[in-house]
Amino acid sequence: MIFAPEGILYLFISPSEALEGTYTIDSTTQPKHLNISFGEAEQVISTIFEFPDTDRLQFANSSPGEPRPTEFGNRTLRLRKTAEVATLPQNVVVVSSDDIETEEKTAKQSEGKTNVGAMNRAQQAFFLEESQFTDALDELGIGIAPETETYKYNLVVIEEGKLVQTLATSKKEGLKSYTGIVFATDESQGKMSQTLLCESDEPTQATPPQPNTEEGAIACPSGYTSLK
Repeated sequence: MIFAPEGILYLFISPSEALEGTYTIDSTTQPKHLNISFGEAEQVISTIFEFPDTDRLQFANSSPGEPRPTEFGNRTLRLRKTAEVATLPQNVVVVSSDDIETEEKTAKQSEGKTNVGAMNRAQQAFFLEESQFTDALDELGIGIAPETETYKYNLVVIEEGKLVQTLATSKKEGLKSYTGIVFATDESQGKMSQTLLCESDEPTQATPPQPNTEEGAIACPSGYTSLK
């Protein structure tokens, strides 16, 4: 951890990456006050600090939104000075909390998108064998649970033997939902089907609407965009 001049803080999250934040201190109180912020204002960490000696800093460990501690206890974080200059090494990449949040969101959304794609393919295989679609997730035999920490999965047969919708509805605020569409096609070679994979244009926890079937063409529902 580096407390740089002008209230800039760097917290190492790996040997080559550091999270940039800001800090303010109030030395007029006892114990002294330290405020650390990463990203938005609501992520402020309010704590206390002191210098037990010239080479050590300790402050009470706290989390965003918690009341400021009034004394040092078993959650005290102790740091020892390792350099005289408070600058970031040149080989370290600076990231923001927004960057980390975006990466986490993308990883979570990948679950929904991947599982809808898997359900689409499994419906195609089921249709090839049974000449119909199923609304029972376990009949697809792909090991996807009906519900995870992030998404709720289900199947809706819209038209028997012709059209089924696969759904991944977000359970978390800020995440997009996904839906798949599998539909039978008229092919002289036999039982054929095609698929669509759709992503909500905005984060939503609402169940995806049914696909658009106007003018005989099957397309993503309103508010959703096809992923190629």
